[in-house]
Amino acid sequence: MPQDDGSSAITAFLVEKGTPGFSIGRIHAKMGWHGYIMCELVFEDAFVPTANLLGGIGQGLQVAMSNINDARIGVAAHCVGMAQRALDLALEHARTRIAFGKPIGQFQGLQWMLADMALAVEQARAFLYAAARDMERSDDSRVSVSMAKLAATEMAGRVADQALQIMGGAGYVAESPIEMIYRDVRAFRIGEGTSEIQKNQIARGLLGKGFRA
Repeated sequence: MPQDDGSSAITAFLVEKGTPGFSIGRIHAKMGWHGYIMCELVFEDAFVPTANLLGGIGQGLQVAMSNINDARIGVAAHCVGMAQRALDLALEHARTRIAFGKPIGQFQGLQWMLADMALAVEQARAFLYAAARDMERSDDSRVSVSMAKLAATEMAGRVADQALQIMGGAGYVAESPIEMIYRDVRAFRIGEGTSEIQKNQIARGLLGKGFRA
């Protein structure tokens, strides 16, 4: 719907299952997150009553963004947990995998990788906790939450990759937990605002409202 400034506004509404004209289209196979279906929503002359509006007309974006901080910090927490799990798997493998007559965890190169992974996880965890405190204390925590989301999602991708490298073929096979983590964690750099969107949010917070890209 056009606004006074000529821009387009978004209106949010709820379409109930069984609404005439509404159907589910093609279901897309995905790289990861196999337990969550991604599909096409098809609307053919579907009538949505006024009672099903979410918010007012033209307020759909505000509705969508009203809980975005909660969603983003949830993603950050999820990524810290997944990265910790990947680190734990890599540590266990380094303790038990024998190569050249000794556990691979005794090789300095792998020790350095594990140390870097642990450091990255703890740095992201600190970002996460700081953003959570900011959400409790401040009316505007968008910058700190974007920092936490960006740091945690990028970190989790790196740690999962390093864990898979340490585990080698044992991690690459489909029944390995790290194989699932490696696939699933990639989505978090896209969902709830891409890494690039988080950088824009952080920069605008630093520069001020007049510096929109």
